[in-house]
Amino acid sequence: MSDVPGRPTRTGLLLAGGRSTRFGESDKALADLAGAPLVCHVAAALAPTIDELVVNCRADQRAALADALAGLDDRLPVRFAVDPVPDEGPVAGLLTGLRVARGRRVAVAGCDQPFLRTATVATLFDRATDEGASGGSGADPGSDGAVALVDGRRQPLPAVYRATVAREAAERTLATGSRALRDVLTRVDPVPVPVAPGAVRDIDTRGDFPDEQAEQTDRNADSTVTMEITDELAARRTNGAATDSDDDSASDSEPNAVPVPDGGEEASSEPRGGARRTDGGDSR
Repeated sequence: MSDVPGRPTRTGLLLAGGRSTRFGESDKALADLAGAPLVCHVAAALAPTIDELVVNCRADQRAALADALAGLDDRLPVRFAVDPVPDEGPVAGLLTGLRVARGRRVAVAGCDQPFLRTATVATLFDRATDEGASGGSGADPGSDGAVALVDGRRQPLPAVYRATVAREAAERTLATGSRALRDVLTRVDPVPVPVAPGAVRDIDTRGDFPDEQAEQTDRNADSTVTMEITDELAARRTNGAATDSDDDSASDSEPNAVPVPDGGEEASSEPRGGARRTDGGDSR
């Protein structure tokens, strides 16, 4: 994936440094869902599309998170971006992670978004790099990034950002005294990509975990209508992004995927109102 030997082009950035006070005393990132910690579900969705993973966290989280992610993928470097000052909010965590990330494009997700799918991330990468590429003349053509669009609203997470642009936007946001990821979003110009509402759903409290009925009935976060992507194409894009190979024989399954509640099967790009939004604050 990298065009420079040893230098990643695509980084995955997991925001996991928040206290998550609404969740309880335990670390939400390590809470179990379907037999695995939340953070592992998100990392597994990111992994096939990236060539390094950066985890932003507090110093006291690092050991436990490293243990949880130890079996993710031996070929995928996992690095930690530890907050120099804890509890400064998600924008500070984003900036800390961006300072460690080496990729030109960075896919950012919260540790509490276990219903994220690889196909969603792959499409965000595609739109971020393809938009405007025909007219671009620089080494990294494309837009400022691509963000999920749910019910007509842009979501700051998950998103793919141009690293330099996102870093400047985070610095400017902090300079104003804001801790809101949505304020970072106003300082970049990403491509909106319609996605199913379930793909961006987060876990704020223990009551947000899906019940067994929801797990059985909702199976797929990525609507082939709104994402304009089939399972075969998702596998092809993902395989190509991870290996720079034209081999079309990659599997189209996501064995670690958690069934997605709340609109996971189908979504319309038309605004419907009332959707639960992800502002990224609860990941922190």
